[in-house]
Amino acid sequence: MSLPSLNFQDLMTKGIMDSPTNLKDYIWKRELPKMTGRRTEQASISIHSRHQETVMDAAAIERENVQICIQNDEKLISFLSNVRGRRSITCIVFTSASNIMILIKSHNLHPVLIMKYPLDDVRVYSRAAGLVYDLPLDDLVSRALQGISVSDGYALYFKKMIDVETKQTRIMLCFKLPKGEDSSIPSSQDVNINYINRLLQPPLQLDKQIVMTTRGEDKISQLNDITLMMLINIQSVTTFKEMCKDQSITFKVEPDENGLLTMKYSSETNGSANNKILANEANSNTLIWQFKSSAVYEMYERTAILLQSSNSKIKSGSDFLYFAFGRYGSEYVFLKLISTRAITQEEVSLPVVVLSRILATTNHLFEMYFCHI
Repeated sequence: MSLPSLNFQDLMTKGIMDSPTNLKDYIWKRELPKMTGRRTEQASISIHSRHQETVMDAAAIERENVQICIQNDEKLISFLSNVRGRRSITCIVFTSASNIMILIKSHNLHPVLIMKYPLDDVRVYSRAAGLVYDLPLDDLVSRALQGISVSDGYALYFKKMIDVETKQTRIMLCFKLPKGEDSSIPSSQDVNINYINRLLQPPLQLDKQIVMTTRGEDKISQLNDITLMMLINIQSVTTFKEMCKDQSITFKVEPDENGLLTMKYSSETNGSANNKILANEANSNTLIWQFKSSAVYEMYERTAILLQSSNSKIKSGSDFLYFAFGRYGSEYVFLKLISTRAITQEEVSLPVVVLSRILATTNHLFEMYFCHI
């Protein structure tokens, strides 16, 4: 804290300089400027249980040269353990200045499962922005997660170390429990950020293969800039689980018998058609509705990422479920969104609502399905 300067002319006018006593009294008795507190960002809202202690504290993170760490998120472990066909699934972990993101996707088809964790420097920690690592799901589940309970907490982290034999720098994926049991998987390879851009590319309509992204295309930025055209609050867990279960899916926006624009969900499985009303602009559960005219959106061919057993962990008492529809670059996406806090009407009242901004400080995950007109 700096003190205000002493103006000589002012001191002489007030007689402060007449004697050493006067000067001493002025210096010690004058009113000092008040200290102002540091401005702090909004605290991130997580889903960690209160009784769970962190397995890795700040000292351990520094001692082990941890690069990325996530602790005590039960939904993360549940979903990682229930990914289908793990050998044909790509799982990538990468960091920004404000969060850790996990991306899970089949090699050739969508959806993309996205998990976002705002940094808080201990439970969710990143040493730097721009870190990208492969998360070997098959090895992780078979070596560390099989049949374990994380009710008392855990730490999943990447650490950098020097191999004793080769003297080369290596990245180790580690899983640690409170009682000291831990597992590590060597040779987790760094992944180029351009590979993530390719994974986030929608499939071509003709051959359904992943498009090779051009050098100037930044799909990660497009992922962070998804603008919402529709957002609806889902009260029924069953409705949330069953959505996108069928193969052929079309979203139709058209007026109902009262002239209100309505989104209808049409699906087809084994030649059997199913039509349901998903939302309309007047529904009480509709938080965002920006459709102005009729439109038809086709969902690309896709696969299933999660086993049915993961459904038991889709919603806990602290979770909120949403369906969303939005713009993703030049394409469209349908989202099945799980947030650890409720999204308020005030947050979505702006003309343009960006998903990553309203949930910037909140743990959330979503399955993203690519659609086209």
